[in-house]
Amino acid sequence: MLLMYDADTVALLTATLEEAWASLRAHEKAGSSKTLLASHILELASRGERNPIRLRTYALVKYEVSKSEAYKNGSI
Repeated sequence: MLLMYDADTVALLTATLEEAWASLRAHEKAGSSKTLLASHILELASRGERNPIRLRTYALVKYEVSKSEAYKNGSI
């Protein structure tokens, strides 16, 4: 499914991604990617969420969960 966002929403999502990325420590950035965070933000945004705090929190929580699962599975 292709979703279209207006310019204001794209600006909000971009700022949210940059804030989420900036909140990670250097070693966390080394073990992740902006693309992963962006996919989490877009996942929630596709359901209509536009609150930047909720979007950022969701992305960071999903990042932590995926990191924990990777440790459990031995892929890290």
